[in-house]
Amino acid sequence: MKNPVFSRLALTKIQAVIILVILLIAAGDTAAYFYENNHAPQQPTPSPTPVISSAPPSATALPPPTALPASFAVSDLLITPIEAWPNQTVNAQVTVTNRGAENVSYQFPFSINGVVVKEVPIFLAAKDSMNVSASFLSGEVGSYQLNAGGQANTFNVVPAGEHTLNVIINQPGITFTLDGVSYTTQYSGLVTVGQHTVVVPDSQQVDVGEWGLVTYTFSGWDDGSTTLTYTVNVQGLTYAVANYVRTAPTSCPELYAWNGTDYSYAADVNDGTGWLGYLEYFTPDGSMVFSYNYPYDYIKLDSTQLQPLNGFYNIQIAEDTNEIFYLDSVKLLAVDHPAGTDVFSTKSTFVYNLAGQGTIYSLSNDFTTPVSAVNGQGQNVLPLISKMDGDFTTANRWSWNNITLNLGNLSGAKNIYLVVAARTEWPSTSAGGETL
Repeated sequence: MKNPVFSRLALTKIQAVIILVILLIAAGDTAAYFYENNHAPQQPTPSPTPVISSAPPSATALPPPTALPASFAVSDLLITPIEAWPNQTVNAQVTVTNRGAENVSYQFPFSINGVVVKEVPIFLAAKDSMNVSASFLSGEVGSYQLNAGGQANTFNVVPAGEHTLNVIINQPGITFTLDGVSYTTQYSGLVTVGQHTVVVPDSQQVDVGEWGLVTYTFSGWDDGSTTLTYTVNVQGLTYAVANYVRTAPTSCPELYAWNGTDYSYAADVNDGTGWLGYLEYFTPDGSMVFSYNYPYDYIKLDSTQLQPLNGFYNIQIAEDTNEIFYLDSVKLLAVDHPAGTDVFSTKSTFVYNLAGQGTIYSLSNDFTTPVSAVNGQGQNVLPLISKMDGDFTTANRWSWNNITLNLGNLSGAKNIYLVVAARTEWPSTSAGGETL
């Protein structure tokens, strides 16, 4: 099976508001979405300490609301904080768009656990949009479902002075200590507000079924830190995410480049659609249908990864696993581009057979972040994808994950490009995605 591949870049044309849908074979972490115009070529939310669903925190319920106008579209529900203490103010906001041709006045309802607790009077002109907000006091400890015009999400109320700490490691079975107490990932539990210490191992062997003992080596935390001892300041719902790389046995050919000091790992080769005989499904008569194959791979190497040695650029491709790799040709393409620009290319994928594989794009570095970014759980992930800092969003294994981006008003843009820096983590077992 495949090793983790880090920070691949891909581009695709998009509209002003898009939904990115990613099929995660094991777990995909997506980060750093930027868009540019005018230049040519829940998070998974592990459940905290179980709590009992409680009654809505409003003492006086309002009458059932009138039906949402047919011309209204509601999106981008944000709840802050997503984890509160009893009697704490909770804020909710949605974007409402009037897609009709007439002006509409409406009492917009916010409900908790099916009971309307607040109505906000709004007036929307035809084709106009607005943010609608409401605030209320949280109730007793419990789990609450908030609904605003059909957009729904859950927020939790936990005991005062405590918050949920989630320690997530991309490889289950890694042991760590939290404040000196040993646990095995994944971990989610209530801790007191303040600083806590998480210590992870430099490497560890984990039994992963038919692979036997597999060695995983620590590569860093999602905020870029590489220390084994990590201090977490818990002031709300908190995630501490550590990343490990499988170092033995390995899989897929690996590309190493001379960086001026030694040969350093750059990327896996043909980790996407380069496989021969990739089975897609069986027909009713038992015959096999194979998925499409795209044997070309495009790997970007910058000046920090590739330096000349005796007048030559040296790279190595190593196959360290009991696999057969057919290599026909390797080319090094130098792209001459103006200062203040960067170079990107597309990447093949099992999910979409993208046209224009290998197209080179030279884009100005003045990227603009989206106006908003909301994951499938309705959580605001904009802070996590606004810059390439190694701080990734997380995702749910074995399921579709999506992030809805609002890119604002781009009606005057000549071209729109989306730059995505992402990381894919492949399965750790020989069965791979077939265990789904």
